[in-house]
Amino acid sequence: MQQSEHQLGVIAAIGAYLIWGVLPLYWKLLEPVSAGEVLAHRIIWSLVIMILILTVRKQLLSGWKELVSIFTHFRTAIGIILASCVITINWFVFIWAVNSDRVIEASLGYYINPLINVLLAMLFLKERFTRWQAVSVALALSVLPS
Repeated sequence: MQQSEHQLGVIAAIGAYLIWGVLPLYWKLLEPVSAGEVLAHRIIWSLVIMILILTVRKQLLSGWKELVSIFTHFRTAIGIILASCVITINWFVFIWAVNSDRVIEASLGYYINPLINVLLAMLFLKERFTRWQAVSVALALSVLPS
């Protein structure tokens, strides 16, 4: 990887974390609007922006072809639909939590989520971790409130 690509990746990561950190303040401003309505706007505007990006990059046609290809394979289509449902529930709960003054609980949920994913990987995928990975998980678990 070139140095400029690495720097761009670091800048993108910092930007993403800054946006993620400020997002609850934005959702709080939208408190009078229902979480479902905010979510609907988020989904629709995400679609519009992705279509614009694909159009500008001259990849709109290939994007539609790939979408059709995904939905011609039953298992892939089911996986995409289930993932879409899960992320929709995730977004809804986060927006609702912020508007219901449950930011700390939502943050804790986002903190615990990777730990649960690690546990599920160990149980169902029979993953084994290195010593440093186990230390990382132990440290993360040690700071959870009792």
